[in-house]
Amino acid sequence: MNRHECLRGLSRDHHHALVLARTLVRVSAEPPTDPDSFVAEIRTQWTAEIAPHFTAEERELLPLSDCGDQQLRAHAQRIRSDHAQLRQLLDTLAPSNLADQAPELGQLLAAHVRFEERTWFPALEAALDPSTLEALSHRLQPIPESQITGFHRDDEDIWVAELDCGHAQHIRHAPPFSLAAWVNEPAERAAHLGTRLRCQLCRMPRRPPCATMYKQTPEYDETTIPAGLLRSHRLRGGAWGEIEVIAGTVEYVLEDEDNLTFALRPGVLGIVAPERPHHIALGPSARVRVRFCRCAKLE
Repeated sequence: MNRHECLRGLSRDHHHALVLARTLVRVSAEPPTDPDSFVAEIRTQWTAEIAPHFTAEERELLPLSDCGDQQLRAHAQRIRSDHAQLRQLLDTLAPSNLADQAPELGQLLAAHVRFEERTWFPALEAALDPSTLEALSHRLQPIPESQITGFHRDDEDIWVAELDCGHAQHIRHAPPFSLAAWVNEPAERAAHLGTRLRCQLCRMPRRPPCATMYKQTPEYDETTIPAGLLRSHRLRGGAWGEIEVIAGTVEYVLEDEDNLTFALRPGVLGIVAPERPHHIALGPSARVRVRFCRCAKLE
């Protein structure tokens, strides 16, 4: 099958997923001699290969599918439903229920992969324009990398790198995350133009282009923030959120992506996708509000 370049990585993932699916299905005929180790290995492979694949689809492809024709929107609903069922089956997989649940998980995973390869991916390729497909090639990396195009000072007079993805990022070392000394030297900044950085913000969900705001919360601080926003919760299907920080900093945590945490500040929106578990935490003196959006095509 002649797959577009931007989707080839996801198609290669499907090969690994089918191998895992066959392993799960075989449990009914060939029970593992060590069920505990078998379950642990399945979880390890899922975390390494399946979970990042689901996340990339939910972050990049589903919003585009939501904005497509009726068929593409129906495909998006099926993908979300499959992902939810697969995650639930994995979460409850245990040595005590392997005989029944492992084959069920394997069969659903195989059917899901074949639906994506034979139906959803071809429909997306036919519907998306070349520039959108080209942009996906960058964004579908597990941890996208972007080129440094320039530098500027932020509100605290700290140098920030400008990236070709449109985001800005402080230049910090790995733990303890101290600011890189070279960024203060003009010659070093010039020498680093064109180099690539991993952009954490590119891992955030993307709001569909057709989504428009239909509701907005009041402005909250530490004393008025509803408890529901601070604990795990999800938006309903078809609803998107924008977390806008007015002052201070707010942590936005995506719980289904190994608690991936974004540090939000004024000018950096947190985008919340439908049905994904998340929560926020306010820093000192932070003020925040949330806007709710939906795509008119989904109403």
